[in-house]
Amino acid sequence: QALSMIGTGRLAALVATVALHRLTRRATTSPLFRRLWRHSLATAFIAEELTASASPAPPFSPELGHTVGLLHDLG
Repeated sequence: QALSMIGTGRLAALVATVALHRLTRRATTSPLFRRLWRHSLATAFIAEELTASASPAPPFSPELGHTVGLLHDLG
């Protein structure tokens, strides 16, 4: 029932966010890492909103925009 309310795309974005946070949990004691995590989350939310409000619509979903924003500094 929850899946039908939020959709598979949103669920995938949430899973990616939680998985990345769990993967890096030990590093969260570092102030530098905390800044990087906040920056990545902020970028993810902004990318999602920009993707959702873009005209014409981009060829990918806002949820994918969220994931790309979250992972943009990993390289």
